[in-house]
Parts: sequence; C-alpha cells; structure tokens
Amino acid sequence: MVNDLMGPARPDLHAYLRARDSGFAHKLLGPANGRLLDVGSGEGEDFALLERQGWSVVGVDPGQRVHDPHFVLGVGERLPFQGGSFSAATCILVLPHVSFPDATVREVCRVLRPGGRAVFVVFSWSPLNFRIAVTGHWLSSDSRRFSTRLYGARGLRQVLSAAGFREVRFWRSDYLPWMTGLISAALRERLFRVLDRSDRGLADGPLAFLARKIIAVGVKG
Repeated sequence: MVNDLMGPARPDLHAYLRARDSGFAHKLLGPANGRLLDVGSGEGEDFALLERQGWSVVGVDPGQRVHDPHFVLGVGERLPFQGGSFSAATCILVLPHVSFPDATVREVCRVLRPGGRAVFVVFSWSPLNFRIAVTGHWLSSDSRRFSTRLYGARGLRQVLSAAGFREVRFWRSDYLPWMTGLISAALRERLFRVLDRSDRGLADGPLAFLARKIIAVGVKG
C-alpha cells in the first residue's frame, strides 16, 4: 500500500509518513461503495489510488486549487455539502490542526449516509511525539495560532461518540523516532522497511503506548 501511494522513487520522510497514514486509513474503509470525502485533501495525493480502488472521490481543503474536478474549497468545520452526501470519509491528520476539531467531526458525520464509515488519523500522547508537545506547530483553518493537539484513545472516542458515530474502533501505528529526519536517506529507507514489518507487532505488544498515531474508525448511527 505504501509503495502504491509513493511510486518507485526513494521516499523522503514526509512522503513516507503520508503514504503510511493514507494506506492504513484506506484499508480500514473496506470495499468501495460510492462517494468518498477526503477532508483536508491537500494537493490531492490520494485521489488516484482511491479511484483505482473504486471510490468516487471529492476532496475539501481551505487551500486554493485550479481546474481540479475532484476539489471543493472549504473547511472541515463547515463542510459545503448536504447531509447524507457520502458513503465514506477520510480525515487524516486534520483534527490536530483545525481550530474546532469537535465541529469537524460533527460535520463529517452529518455528510455521511446512515451506516457510512469515517476514518480519522491523529497524533497520540506518545513519548515519541515529545517534540510536537513541546514546540507545537501553528496551523489553523481560520489563522488562529495554537499548538498541535495530541489525543488519547479515550478522548478521541468521546469526540466521535458525541458527534454521532458508533462502533468506534482504534488502531495504533507509526513508531518512527523523531530524529529519523536527521539520518541518511539510505539508512532511513532500511529503517522504513524494518518498521513496516514490525508495526503490527509493536501495536499489539507492551510498546503500543509509543505509537505516534491513533487511527479511529466510526460508523454513522
């Protein structure tokens, strides 16, 4: 899945992490069955793969795009779609950065059809996210400045349940140390391969608390 998203080029750290997060989220959606909304679609990196899987994809993002039939300008807190417009949704590393994450989750639930599935990826309260916790990033759909949010599974479950999601399940992923970006490309590529093979085992073992990401799946009630 990561290779499908990234192509044959040697990965840099950002591309590798984006591909991992997207690949995991797409797998949890299950078989394609209609329209999918990608909240925070960025440059639309995931559109081609999702279409090959059989989804009809629409992306929403506050950034400007030109002549892209997949793209709609908007923010997660006020999605420009009627209720029940989509069969599924992805929201990958959006909640940590928006001004009103609870409103974004409610909006995602609103635009889903009953029984529709949504996948959310967030940063976790992991020791490996220490740099995020201390320094923070400053991103917001309404230009307010604040530190990137970190989530625990219990708090994330409460947000999804309050928005109207049921059958909420969680997975943990991403055990890359923060200093990965400082090592050589060749060594980093070998580290990627090792962690790809060991990620599931780490998530099921005593080191699960170290996972940098939490992936949550909910079904609209």
